[in-house]
Amino acid sequence: MDNITRRSLLDLIAKGGLACGCGCALSRFALLDALAADAADPNPFQVSTVDFYGRQLSRLGFGMMRLPQKGRDVIDEELADKLVDYAFRHGVNYFDTAWMYIGGKSQYYTGKVLEKYDREKVCIVNKMPGGHGATGLEDAKRKFQTQLDACRTKYFDIYLLHAIGDYRRYEEFYIKGGVLDYLKKERDAGRIRRLGFSFHGGKDDLRRYLDAKDSAGWEVVMLQMSANGVGREFYEMTQPTGLPIVVMEPLHAGRLANLNVAARKALAELKPDLTPAGWALRWVSSQPNVAVAISGMAKLADVVDNCNTYRDFQPLTEADVASYHAICEKYKGANLLPCTGCAYCAPCPHGVDIPGVFGLINACRTDGLLGPNGDGKGMSAADRKKFLVLYRNKVGAKADASHCTSCDKCHPKCPQHIKVSEEFRKINAMVEDIRKGRT
Repeated sequence: MDNITRRSLLDLIAKGGLACGCGCALSRFALLDALAADAADPNPFQVSTVDFYGRQLSRLGFGMMRLPQKGRDVIDEELADKLVDYAFRHGVNYFDTAWMYIGGKSQYYTGKVLEKYDREKVCIVNKMPGGHGATGLEDAKRKFQTQLDACRTKYFDIYLLHAIGDYRRYEEFYIKGGVLDYLKKERDAGRIRRLGFSFHGGKDDLRRYLDAKDSAGWEVVMLQMSANGVGREFYEMTQPTGLPIVVMEPLHAGRLANLNVAARKALAELKPDLTPAGWALRWVSSQPNVAVAISGMAKLADVVDNCNTYRDFQPLTEADVASYHAICEKYKGANLLPCTGCAYCAPCPHGVDIPGVFGLINACRTDGLLGPNGDGKGMSAADRKKFLVLYRNKVGAKADASHCTSCDKCHPKCPQHIKVSEEFRKINAMVEDIRKGRT
């Protein structure tokens, strides 16, 4: 495969012309070969940047939560290295990790893969796991040092209070427990450059955090927001503060990238060179005060497409936005679950693949496989058979929703506040009806 063919291959991948990933139609060797060709390019294009307190950050952030894996919590480092290298070569300098990502392995891999680069040219983001394992001030101090060591750095460019929501819990751990004062001291000492929080809560809680902007010393806020309306109200509350906003889940766990055929065709007629993921990312980055949009990238296609989206970035026009929303509304799936696939709920003590079940149900509802209302009603015999095969093969008999015991240990862990056991009861009933042909 000569260099021209290799570069053409990357262009085709970016446009969704080839399936790719860890187990894909295109061979792993062809993927790595294409990446090697790109690495030989002396003048790779660069993604657009935004001013962040006098520093240029890439508008596209690399989320280190969904790296390619060989098995559960086993990072495919050979492929992941190539994806990170491609992103960095094309100007991505924002890398976001956290204590619990990929079973705790993400931050160690982040340190390992980024160590080869000039430290001043990468922005490393980590988070204090206040509601995810830290038990008090001394434990918080140990965890912070462990994170610095894991990421092989003497400082974090951005450090966030992870997934804060309920203000009472925040007050107990961060204020009364002294953890926020400790983190401010670390900022004064230079081991944190910018301090902020990532948010998963309600409007009243967010208002209290924003009102405490000056006393708390917030310099950046990380919010969920996507073009389908998720998080819009929180963005509108935060935007007037002037704080830079980092957006997580801009593709809503890939939902806005994996549109059905009709929606993809309609969007392609508007902008042939922009994929569904590109539309969703460009929508997010067109919003005022949005500094960075983070995408969890596990496949070559993700990285290539997302980098191309931010090449010579231009905000969407009002007409673009109106057309995009009209198409998404017309072709959106019915009865979709708010799961983002973050896997904070894992592991289930009974072996249920919670994000896997929800992800498959959402994909089938988006494609219309589960009927017009997404409840299994009105399915053809062919669709019933197809769904049951997918459910068995994609989730597995030992990990499907039927094994849920309603222990509810997953409920407090879910940042989307999904009542998992309740949803599983509905899914189990629907699957049973489909099996028995009662739809």
